[in-house]
Amino acid sequence: MTKAIEIKKLGKKYSIFHEKGALVRDIPLWFLGIKKYEELWALQHIDLEVNAGECLGIIGGNGAGKSTLLNILSGITFPTQGAVKLNGKISAILSLGAGFHPELTGEENIYLNASILGLGLAEIKERFKEIVEFSGLKDFIDVPLRTYSAGMYMRLGFSVAIHTDFDILLIDEIISVGDEEAQQKCIKKIFELKESGKTIVVASHNMNMISELCNRVILLERGKVVQEGLAAQVVPYYLETVRHKKNIKVKETNPYLQYAISSGNLRLLADLENKVIELYYKDTKITKGIGLDSPFFVSQGWFLLKEAGWNIQKISQEELILTLYSLALSVKQVWTLACTHKDTLEIKIEIEGNKPISLTKLDVRLEVTDKYKNWITAYEEGNFLVNQCVNNIFPIRLKDNKVSQVMLKSETDNHLPYLFFEAPSRCDRQLLGIYKRREGQEEYVCLNFSPIITREERLINPGKYTYFEGKIILDKEVKLNEEYASAQVVELNKGGLRFVFDQGKGRIFFEEKELTSGLGAYTSVRSSGVWHDSYQAAWKVNQKDDNKIVVFGDWPYLPISQISQIELIDENSILWTIDMEIHEEVDLEIEQVNLMLSSGYKTWVVPDVNKGKFLDEYSQDYDISPFRFWYGKSDQIEVKTLDADLPSVSFKCNQKEGRFRAIVENTDYLYKARLLQYQKSNTAKLLPKKYIYFEGVIKIGLKG
Repeated sequence: MTKAIEIKKLGKKYSIFHEKGALVRDIPLWFLGIKKYEELWALQHIDLEVNAGECLGIIGGNGAGKSTLLNILSGITFPTQGAVKLNGKISAILSLGAGFHPELTGEENIYLNASILGLGLAEIKERFKEIVEFSGLKDFIDVPLRTYSAGMYMRLGFSVAIHTDFDILLIDEIISVGDEEAQQKCIKKIFELKESGKTIVVASHNMNMISELCNRVILLERGKVVQEGLAAQVVPYYLETVRHKKNIKVKETNPYLQYAISSGNLRLLADLENKVIELYYKDTKITKGIGLDSPFFVSQGWFLLKEAGWNIQKISQEELILTLYSLALSVKQVWTLACTHKDTLEIKIEIEGNKPISLTKLDVRLEVTDKYKNWITAYEEGNFLVNQCVNNIFPIRLKDNKVSQVMLKSETDNHLPYLFFEAPSRCDRQLLGIYKRREGQEEYVCLNFSPIITREERLINPGKYTYFEGKIILDKEVKLNEEYASAQVVELNKGGLRFVFDQGKGRIFFEEKELTSGLGAYTSVRSSGVWHDSYQAAWKVNQKDDNKIVVFGDWPYLPISQISQIELIDENSILWTIDMEIHEEVDLEIEQVNLMLSSGYKTWVVPDVNKGKFLDEYSQDYDISPFRFWYGKSDQIEVKTLDADLPSVSFKCNQKEGRFRAIVENTDYLYKARLLQYQKSNTAKLLPKKYIYFEGVIKIGLKG
């Protein structure tokens, strides 16, 4: 690999005079070899190489030698001994005001400083506008620098430095001055330069920035390198020594510096080198892949555990606090991990920002060994023998994914414990995902809780907020019990007809017999090839009368919301009206209204068009074409049974625009139900608007 910087046996000595003497008196002492000064080695025995494209951090207390090293690299001063080889052009942002003249204007200083850094007159003129624009000093560019604040000095110097032609950028603590907005702008630019492949050497007391930005860090003390390695190793060691006010000594550290807490047979390990949180049962590691993780998406991009800066505070043998930093996103994630009960890990995750952020997606994820073969929720259970694979993901389809508890079991000969994972918040406001993930030749089992973030909750003001509290229990078969009763589950009754709205799905009962199955009455849309249904949305009841309810649903991951109005117009009929609002331009390829009914229905009818019998077979591989019995233009479809156990059901569309097509089919193996649908397609993206999504009537007929 190409070396951008090579330093061998570097030393720098200064002569420190402690008193002022007369020249006449000092000359004889000098001839006699009598010294009246002290020799101070600011740097000693520095051997260092920096690869091209690498970002090296230099940390240490005041007087450790950080600035001296950068001054030598920039050519401001020369070493007393040793050699420095630079392979590329240098640009430097060092001491405040370096390369500037206080009596010259901002414009004049741009020309002065840029010429010192190697730009010609024509190049400076070409880049002048960009330099001024980035600095934000357009209104002050014609006044002398002596009127500038320290922050304005920093902004101008930084802007000039990054607009020169360089391969290696040297940065001293200078960017710590100025207001928060200017600092964040400069830090963001440094990250962009790093991504573009520039070699960066930065000296700073900002450990958050060092941890996130730097591939490698050296710790200086009294001019010597006392630690060198990954930021995740060196920074915590330095902070620990500062916290305990110890003298820093050369220390042989484990290259896999880790923090651990434990209780019973459960042990948690925070692996700082690989940036992963791992779980062990006795001495067996049960996490794999990304381990315990919580990525989230804000307006600027994804916050990923592996890309964040890490800082760990071990409170005791049972508790530690992990703080993850992303300076580029101006946000922190704070994990409190505690093993205060036997074989139990308690998890609390908070998000902290110093400016408003838009939070649109969030996951809390646990990846474990694929030796776990079975999963269980309070409502269903299954295995991981899945044939369908999308982008190396083998998803498990759940009949009900609004749950807060899940358990994994292994085969009896694997000697793995039961694994219970719980997120005991409102289960109607989170979705559970279960799947296997393939990475190379490896496969991992993944459990994923995704809180549903409504539109009004997405903007987070500055501060600290808890977004997840949960626990993991090993080696104990926990009884799963979803006791949460949602305030958003409401029902209507008229005679023998009963309609229950349950968090986005509607259940229909007639004379105490349920006619629906699975998702019941629900809506669904397909956007960019992915299906989303109303049970995944967050719902609230806006209005409830004796015979009518009005509910509002905010859909996660899509900029849409729906208002559903359900009214029992008589003892046999349900009027269903749906209004849609699109908040941002969105690609909705297909819009559907669905009625999923019991498999006890055996025949179907499209009045005056066609009729037939349902097959008692269901697709195993998402291909429902053999089980689609009718598709076409009609405003009414019906189902009947061959016995007297179930009444007939008709589903009528009242809209006359002609875009809806009626569908009669079986669901797949998951629900094993009959499905009546109205569907329309869109050929172009939909712009923000409000419109009637659907209006129709579900009518219950006679039995038999």
